[in-house]
Amino acid sequence: MFGEDPQYQAIASGLLALQRARPVFPEGRAAAVRSALAAAFPAGDESAEALLAELGPGARRDRLHRELSRLGPDWVALYSGEGDAHPADAGLSEAQARATAAFLELAFDAPGAVAWESPANLPHGMGERELAGAAEQFRWLAAQALEWRFNRFDTAGLGKARAFYAALREAPPPVPAGPGAAQLAELIRHAFAATPAPAPGDMTGSVQGTEPFEYAVEFRGRDWRGLSAAFLGRHSAALSFFSPAAFRYFIPAYLIHHLAGAQWNADPVFALTHGFSADDKGGDEDFDWEAVARRKFAAFLPHERAAIAAFLAHCDAHDPFEQPRIREAL
Repeated sequence: MFGEDPQYQAIASGLLALQRARPVFPEGRAAAVRSALAAAFPAGDESAEALLAELGPGARRDRLHRELSRLGPDWVALYSGEGDAHPADAGLSEAQARATAAFLELAFDAPGAVAWESPANLPHGMGERELAGAAEQFRWLAAQALEWRFNRFDTAGLGKARAFYAALREAPPPVPAGPGAAQLAELIRHAFAATPAPAPGDMTGSVQGTEPFEYAVEFRGRDWRGLSAAFLGRHSAALSFFSPAAFRYFIPAYLIHHLAGAQWNADPVFALTHGFSADDKGGDEDFDWEAVARRKFAAFLPHERAAIAAFLAHCDAHDPFEQPRIREAL
């Protein structure tokens, strides 16, 4: 079997080992952050010690990822809007908050700046691509922490995070290419031009875990027309967690970027057809996916439905892999 192939096993083991790769930040900047943390926090402070460890010789990719996640926002509390989302942060002094923001800024700048001491050597540049992706993930996590949590003081890191987010939220419209794609994109734009935005408290259709609330907070109040492929790709699963109103409002952004050839993990075709395919109606699970899908589309107006149908027909003509699912949905 493929999983027993020695070369495959070596690659799988190498990718696993890359979780232990050591990120090495530019020494001058790392030293400045270490000094700021040591000066701001009392000796032995667990939070500061954990951050300092990721700037030293024992740093590891997986642990740095965990620390950045720990510093991230409380999405559930932010979505609810009830009281201070991060009450524990009120106990941080200005120096402590600024030192933490400096650590986050260092992580934000990881792409192109961080070097790696890798315990694995993978073929065909696989290791390099994996670690470059890890650096991009550090940037995202740091930007979220700065934008949504460590924003009490005006810091250089906060400025970078806000500029980063602005570029993602206020991007120029994509330019679809290929037969009929530009005309179809214009049809979609026109069909959804007057679609109302969801109410601030009607963004998520799930309360399981924190992921639905992250999408709800990130998309809340945003105009779908300005969202970039990078923003939508980062939130590729959002369509599975949106409320019907949020799904209706934001789906055109995914459709138009799909027509423009966005390279991402988002799958708007699946989001539009799931529940209508025969594959979705079998099994033993006690869940009616077709009923869920019909509720999701209940509020769509005729011209919006027509634009969706035109998009699916276009994909049916140009993507043989999706044809069975699309035709059943249509």
